Amino acid sequence: MNGAMVRPIESLSVGSAITPLDRAPSTVDLFQMSATLGIAHRIHYDDPYTRNEEGHRAILVQGPLQASYIVQAALAWAGHGVSPYSFTFRHLSPAYVDEVITCGGLVSAIDPADRRVTCAMWSENKDGVKLTVGDVVLQWPRV
Repeated sequence: MNGAMVRPIESLSVGSAITPLDRAPSTVDLFQMSATLGIAHRIHYDDPYTRNEEGHRAILVQGPLQASYIVQAALAWAGHGVSPYSFTFRHLSPAYVDEVITCGGLVSAIDPADRRVTCAMWSENKDGVKLTVGDVVLQWPRV
């Protein structure tokens, strides 16, 4: 997340664009995520197996790592002081190691009473293929 001050919730409207965020997961990123979550499937670390046995063009990025990128994009856009309240996600297509994943979204709902903003988020590859979609609900601090 960047160090920007919190974006005022009063300045938001449904349809506001979330600033895109690019990530290019490396084998180190995949190793760290696998170690953190205990994911030991070979498609996340064994390139020959992934290509020859599973038929993919490269090592696959874990779903939880892709989901974390859409949350990071929403938080970076919102600014320092905003926290995640909840999120849901669904994967549509595989993402591959060392390939750029662009995350973006739109504000889909604003609850001024609870100071929560729902962001309809997605990630896509360089060809514009949607990889992951989901909703990130952000909690604005009380002022």
